Parts: sequence; C-alpha cells; structure tokens
Amino acid sequence: MIEDILRDIIRDEFNNFSKDIKKDTNKEKTSYYGRTVLTIKEAEAYLWRETAKSYAIEGNIYWQRILQRLEWEEKERGIAYEKALKRLEEFK
Repeated sequence: MIEDILRDIIRDEFNNFSKDIKKDTNKEKTSYYGRTVLTIKEAEAYLWRETAKSYAIEGNIYWQRILQRLEWEEKERGIAYEKALKRLEEFK
C-alpha cells in the first residue's frame, strides 16, 4: 500500500516536472544559455528529494528519514568525489 502511494506521488511529481520542461522548451533557445541540463537519473533524484522535503516539512517521520538518508548519500558521494580528485592529482 505504501509502495503504491509512493509510486503515485512520484508519478505525479514526474508528470508535473515533464509538463514544466515541455512548457519551457517552447520558449526561445536564448533563455537556456547558462542553464544546467539534468540527466534522467539526476532528474528522478531531484524529484525524489523535493518530494521528501515537502513531506518532511509537514512532520512526516517516514519522509524525514528518507531525506536524512538522501542527504547522507549526497555527502558520501561528495567525499568519494574529493578522494577521487586527490588520487587523480597524485597520479599526475
């Protein structure tokens, strides 16, 4: 049941995001200069994070824990990235 609710929330968020992108792509191309393009993986992660934030703010413990986990994973990725950069510099 929870999985179905989560799927519905994510599906709705993704649909809204897709509509916004479609609307924005009809604007002039010059308005996109300097913007960052997201991969599908980054877009789905963004939607997941924003959904978690919105429900966590409301005091939902389940979503607060998901948000904590997402923040922890992002921090770990940052640490791993920094380590990789240091190893790359040492290799040169």
